[in-house]
Amino acid sequence: METQEEVDTLRAMGCDYIQGYYHAKPMPVSEFEMYLREHTAQSGIPAEEQTDFPLPGRNGPDGEKPLVLIVEDLESSREILRELLCRDYRVAAAENGAAASRYIQEHRAEISCILLDLFMPVMDGFQLLEVLRADGTLSEIPVIITTEADSNSELQALHLGADSFVAKPCNPEILLHHVKKAVETKSFWRIKREFERECGPLYQKAYRDELTGLLNRHGLKKAMERLPKDGRSAGIMLDIDNLKSVNDTYGHAAGDEIIRAVGDTLRTVTRRGDIIARVGGDEFVAILQDVDDGRTALEKAQRLCAAIGVTDIRSGPIYVSCSAGITMMRKSENYDAVYRRADQALYEAKHSGKGVCRLCREDDLPAADGISTAGETAKV
Repeated sequence: METQEEVDTLRAMGCDYIQGYYHAKPMPVSEFEMYLREHTAQSGIPAEEQTDFPLPGRNGPDGEKPLVLIVEDLESSREILRELLCRDYRVAAAENGAAASRYIQEHRAEISCILLDLFMPVMDGFQLLEVLRADGTLSEIPVIITTEADSNSELQALHLGADSFVAKPCNPEILLHHVKKAVETKSFWRIKREFERECGPLYQKAYRDELTGLLNRHGLKKAMERLPKDGRSAGIMLDIDNLKSVNDTYGHAAGDEIIRAVGDTLRTVTRRGDIIARVGGDEFVAILQDVDDGRTALEKAQRLCAAIGVTDIRSGPIYVSCSAGITMMRKSENYDAVYRRADQALYEAKHSGKGVCRLCREDDLPAADGISTAGETAKV
């Protein structure tokens, strides 16, 4: 595309991206960097937004936007990412890991997400991840790796605690999706911490199960209200098999130990952001976020049940198993609807045998969810 008329025609057809020489023809790197600076200045972005470190806590509409930190050694790449993000986010940038580390220490509470290149001078991305992991920052701020595709680098970064990986050259829509999910995760945990701090001891009594320390039914309902409205989640109801028999044979102390052990196992094997609750004597609910389809939900339920199956019980040679009912959650769905479908699937699973996982029947879910494994049963 080279002319305004061609661009207008494509826009009228609904095209969001074009390829061609409309904006500029190929040019040397130095000229391209100059072009980016001039283009950014003409776009109406405030001058302070163009500096490497924007002033924190400034007043005005941008003061409410989440802050994203770009860590990238190439100035041209920093500018491209800044232009992509600045409409919805405040943006800070650092040219190496050492500068980023100093900035993070000063603005830790403000930063909602870090975009990190792995290969930089002074301190590279791997070294910065080590520093962030050592001081606990990685548990507070999501990190998205943006670098050339390399499975070994990706695995190493993820093992060091990075949250996700977007290969260069980055697809703008994919990158924005990852940033949005990361910022939502940070926001969810901030709200959760504030909620728990404000409620204090009363919250612990009203919303926590005394035996396991997990959420109880009331806490689960409150937590579900704070889930991202456009997220995809799965609801899994788990029931410990033959707990009554254990109580009758070994005593209620052994039964309580099993319940506590199952709660500890679920807490260990689920991800940050998932919601775990005990909703009855031997029933638990897990709300797993970012689950796209019924097949994945069924596999995750199987893994949860398998982990519970190897739970160590000190009271004696007691084998622990559980059954599970699984349902995909609709957008903004409330607790009661999710509980009803998962409970029905669990009822059907229990009637198929012990240690069975069953996905909700297809007619209980909207066709738009596209679940092809409805009614499927799996033996753990």
